Amino acid sequence: MKRKIYFLFDRLQIRRSERHLIGGLMIVICILAGARVLITPSVYSNPEHQAELERVFLERSEELRRKREAVLLRYVPEDRIGEMGLGEGTVSGEGAVLGGGTVSGEGTVSGEKSVFLRVNINTAGIDSLLLLPGIGPAYAERILKRRQEVGRFTELNQLLEVKGIGPARFEKIRPMLEL
Repeated sequence: MKRKIYFLFDRLQIRRSERHLIGGLMIVICILAGARVLITPSVYSNPEHQAELERVFLERSEELRRKREAVLLRYVPEDRIGEMGLGEGTVSGEGAVLGGGTVSGEGTVSGEKSVFLRVNINTAGIDSLLLLPGIGPAYAERILKRRQEVGRFTELNQLLEVKGIGPARFEKIRPMLEL
């Protein structure tokens, strides 16, 4: 057996120094594997620390929700805020006109202060399109360019013709679109 290994190394032209290096690495790997089996890592679980992390998470979530609501309120006329029920959980009626497009709010959310947006892709400007999740300035420009070149959208599925908007992104924004 020893002879076969020697001839294998000879055929592969592995020098003596390389054999020693490979052997040394194998020994180090065996030592590390043995240490991993013998030494069990201690799990750090401090309930006070977990409670602090949860508190910070909830504070940041609330802060993000307030920021989102503040952004949405910028696009709703002040005289419509009470009528639309922002901050009370109910949203109804038509919304503000943004960049040549209409954004409307519809639906009811119990316990949450939220707004459901509907964007008309035939009349929406860049500002309105940017309200859609996953639609940035580049996608908004492409949608406007497609609308200028081809004309009005007759079906929502035609949005798939815009470069970069695939089935996954389309399904994500579809409930917020209207013609």
